[in-house]
Amino acid sequence: MKKEEIQKQLSIIFEDIFNLAGMKIGLDTEPQIIKDWDSLVHVRLISAIEEEFQIRIPMEDAVKFNKVNMILDYLFVKLNN
Repeated sequence: MKKEEIQKQLSIIFEDIFNLAGMKIGLDTEPQIIKDWDSLVHVRLISAIEEEFQIRIPMEDAVKFNKVNMILDYLFVKLNN
C-alpha cells in the first residue's frame, strides 16, 4: 500500500475521531495541535486505525505515536511486510 493511500485513510480517521470538520491533518500534527487529543482519545484513535487497516498495534508501539508521521511510517512498514 502506498503512503499516499495510507495518509488519505488516516486523515479520514482523524477527522472522524476528533470532529475536525475539514481541518487538514499534516504529517507534523501532534497532540498539542489538536486540543482533544488526550490519552483516552488516543486509545480510540488506535482502535479505529486497527479496524480500518485490519491490523493489531501493540500498546508499547501505540504509546510512542506522538505525530501523524510516526503513525504513517509505522503503518507503511506494517502493511508492506
